[in-house]
Amino acid sequence: MRKYTWKLKLAMSINLKAFIIVLMVFVQCKYFEKVEKPGYGNTWMEGPKEELLEGNIYYIRNNVDTNSEYLFKRLNLDPRAIAKLGVVPYIRKLEGYFKNKSYEDVSYELDTKLSEAIAIKFGLLKLVENDYGEKRIENYGEDEIKKYVAFISASLEKKQGICNLSKFFETQYKKIEIRAYQAFDPFLDPETKEPLYYNLTYRIDFVHNLDPKLSEDSKERTHAITIAMRFNPNRNSTDIEISRIINHCPIPELQDAEEEE
Repeated sequence: MRKYTWKLKLAMSINLKAFIIVLMVFVQCKYFEKVEKPGYGNTWMEGPKEELLEGNIYYIRNNVDTNSEYLFKRLNLDPRAIAKLGVVPYIRKLEGYFKNKSYEDVSYELDTKLSEAIAIKFGLLKLVENDYGEKRIENYGEDEIKKYVAFISASLEKKQGICNLSKFFETQYKKIEIRAYQAFDPFLDPETKEPLYYNLTYRIDFVHNLDPKLSEDSKERTHAITIAMRFNPNRNSTDIEISRIINHCPIPELQDAEEEE
């Protein structure tokens, strides 16, 4: 009897140990299960067409432009989470500039491509030919940048409105809409091949007329910009500049002498 009791205890002990090992492996697997970093994942695709993020700022899904959403999904990026992280604070900064008539600060927010196009159109910079007959923007430094900023600031103060930028200072906005626009392949670390940063584009609409009969992107409804963003997933940070003023400063049409301001 003792012999069978001992064997039974041994079997129970082995089964108990095996159960404990399996349980520990399961718990560890669940504990170390891959957790998406901030800014990654596809849960945003289950979100509503329009979502209030903060105050009067809304995130609008680009359901009509399926390519925009596809670009973010392809890279496993969450444009809504990134908008919360970087776009919302940037909008608040711009709102402060518009409210306080900070013309100089806004001029510094325009990205290089847009700034250079404006400077060329108004004769602040020139296109010169190199030895191969290719046209390039002439070299410029701090003095030229100061002249450019002073020119933009004076224009806005006089309400002449380079690219109709003065509209953003004069209009009372009832709603601000954020839409994901473009997502490009990341710049990779040459050694680890891990993403160092992503270049992204968002559209921001400063809506002053909520009449549902108006087209979403009509001038009567909204003054809109696109922003160029660099998203660093390691620092969970963003760097942003204004890349375009919709309906007012498209590039390269900006350099068209007949363009209306």
